[in-house]
Amino acid sequence: MRSTARNGALALASLSLSLAAGEAMLRLFDYPKTGKSGWRGGPPQEANQLGFRGQKIEYTDRDLVVLLVGDSQVASDSVSPEQMPERRLQAHLAAASPGRSVKVFTVGTGGYGTDQELLALREYLERYRADVVLVWITLSNDVWNNVFPTHWPRNGAPKPTFRLRDGRLVGPHQAMGQDVPRLKLRALLYDWWPPDPDGDWEKYLPEPYRPLDRYDGPVDRIWQDQWDAEAPMARDDNLDNEKSSFVLGLRPRSPRTLYGLDLTHALFAECRKLVEARGGRLGLIAHGQSALGGPVNPRLVSMDRDEVVRVLNGRYYRVSNTQFWENVDHMTRGFPFFFLQIKVKDYRVSPTDGHMNAAALDQVCADLAGPVAALLPRD
Repeated sequence: MRSTARNGALALASLSLSLAAGEAMLRLFDYPKTGKSGWRGGPPQEANQLGFRGQKIEYTDRDLVVLLVGDSQVASDSVSPEQMPERRLQAHLAAASPGRSVKVFTVGTGGYGTDQELLALREYLERYRADVVLVWITLSNDVWNNVFPTHWPRNGAPKPTFRLRDGRLVGPHQAMGQDVPRLKLRALLYDWWPPDPDGDWEKYLPEPYRPLDRYDGPVDRIWQDQWDAEAPMARDDNLDNEKSSFVLGLRPRSPRTLYGLDLTHALFAECRKLVEARGGRLGLIAHGQSALGGPVNPRLVSMDRDEVVRVLNGRYYRVSNTQFWENVDHMTRGFPFFFLQIKVKDYRVSPTDGHMNAAALDQVCADLAGPVAALLPRD
């Protein structure tokens, strides 16, 4: 028995040493390549000093400075640099405030939630000033962006993520650009044994929305029809865990949605704290087709009735305009909030790209110029 135990211990020690040596060798050659947490955007020829798409951050002591913080809408990769929100808002502010020199800069890129926007804002304010900071909210995805530690869809690219603990903001759990910790040997098995960071993160989250198992009234089939047709992104929305662009319209509000709204509000509050500590003012903006009809994404909220029941794979979901706006009011409470109504009929970049095109961007920035001018300090 002693011999058997000794041989077993030796075999275990030999296996452990072999695994350690294999892990060390893989790390030496960085294979599989180590991933990074978070990302930046903007081709080098169009990037500012922080690596985001936009004009160079240059201003004089006499200039008033406005900073746009957001995601793909502020970056607007599909339009020319001259048509970006920062350039159009700057032009309209010049028209609205003759004799005042205003510069507008951009911090943000596609896929950002308020978490990465906060980190980018911190970096900006360490080097530059801003008299007004505008956080551009994307109503269809910012809340779930903030809730989960990865990008779209399930278990997408890793990113820094904050949590609420007893109502207090903690985190992020990773730094921007940090190597994502993982065993190289484990990474070799990803195709057969994939990691589940979203699932692991759910231990911190309250319960998600629970749909109805049956419903005898009339139903809206738009989600089911898009699922059956395998429409773009239709099968990437995860209503089971609320990593979904539909979540703000679901009624009743789930504990997880409330958590996401409170988390987003706490991130806004941290942004405001940073800005006001440096003498600036912070406002929130969002865009949509009409102030009453909901956001740009028509799949999120019914545009013709206040509430509908939608079916998807045998389960039924109440979707409500009233619930949507109650959620928006909850997360923006206490902040200057400007809803930019899109008045351009053909506002999309293309049938498959729902971002605003140049005409729509110019229109909403023209409408935004007046409220922003009122936030700017007086001479």
